[in-house]
Amino acid sequence: MGNTSANRENDCVKKLWMFCKDHLKISDPKRTIHIDRAHRIGKYQRNKTRPIVAKVMNTNSILCIKNALKSVDLRRSQYKVTEQYPAEVLERPKALVDHITAARRDGKIAVLHPRQTLYRWSTVCSTKHDVTIKNY
Repeated sequence: MGNTSANRENDCVKKLWMFCKDHLKISDPKRTIHIDRAHRIGKYQRNKTRPIVAKVMNTNSILCIKNALKSVDLRRSQYKVTEQYPAEVLERPKALVDHITAARRDGKIAVLHPRQTLYRWSTVCSTKHDVTIKNY
């Protein structure tokens, strides 16, 4: 029985659960945090730490981790927890910048809503750049 991919993935999941219990102070992480898969990034090198990337299965698990992070200060530790988004999600606001600058140049008030929809006057421009009239 060697160190197969499944064993390594299980090791990463166990390490994440230990991190949640020891550092984030989550009481029962095996029951609360549902991890779909976890793996390390990069090639193994002696004396070098590699980050662990995990896919969490549901929103409740994500919210549990976020709430625990609010009560713990990891700034002085060796750990860092961040959310990773697909490239398409990160590109959406960039696609709307041209519309925002054009509207502001015309003297209009343009605001990028947190859900990444550009609101200006009574017109809504979605990320696909189609224009829809919306009554407020």
